[in-house]
Amino acid sequence: GQFLDDRHSSRFRTLLAHNTPVQILFERGNPSAETQKIMKSFLPSTVQEGLTAGSQFWNASKTLKTLIEEGYFQDKENSNSGAVLPPVIRSMTAESDSLGLTPGENSELALSALGCCVFYLKKCIIDKEILSMA
Repeated sequence: GQFLDDRHSSRFRTLLAHNTPVQILFERGNPSAETQKIMKSFLPSTVQEGLTAGSQFWNASKTLKTLIEEGYFQDKENSNSGAVLPPVIRSMTAESDSLGLTPGENSELALSALGCCVFYLKKCIIDKEILSMA
């Protein structure tokens, strides 16, 4: 998700304190020095991997396009129905786009983060297995 934070990064610090991640994927060169400092001090043993923007850390449009083209969420009962997006992802697309290829307002960062995860799952060759569970 995405949220506004104060100058002390209180929400981010609280998020990390309540939900300690095992691994963090981030866009290489993008986190601010303050964010990097927080991640290193709060999560010293967490694996932190920087991914290249565009090719590894996808934008929202590429994420939606890939999810639909790869058929991760096909209707299991009707295989001819084509690809569909789960309701939570569909709610992050623009209402005016019936194909679901345009990110909605205030959803671009969340969809980009999802794209990063999809890329990483593909790299680990478990993308179809994990995403088909949705």
